[in-house]
Amino acid sequence: QNAHLINTLGLKSDYWFHVQNAPGSHVLVKTESLDEQIIRKAAMLAAYFSTLKNSSSIPVNYTSFKFVSKISGKPASFVKIKNEKTIFIDIDEEKLKTYGLNA
Repeated sequence: QNAHLINTLGLKSDYWFHVQNAPGSHVLVKTESLDEQIIRKAAMLAAYFSTLKNSSSIPVNYTSFKFVSKISGKPASFVKIKNEKTIFIDIDEEKLKTYGLNA
């Protein structure tokens, strides 16, 4: 799945989100304009689908997909990123319900 995301789905104009230093899902955002609402939603989804989901103030890194690359010789789930920013997010179960998730 990660190989498909990195090799096929992701475009340089997309944005990539993943919790910092923990296993979790990669969130790919396809948008022409990354605003605070989109950043918070993507960060919360990345946090929710991670091993840190029961924590508070979860650090989520994000960057333009053009700064994401596979680490040579490693499985596709291992990537390196540049020019990332970090947002700290708490899981909001009520907001997740508006996204169609039963938290």
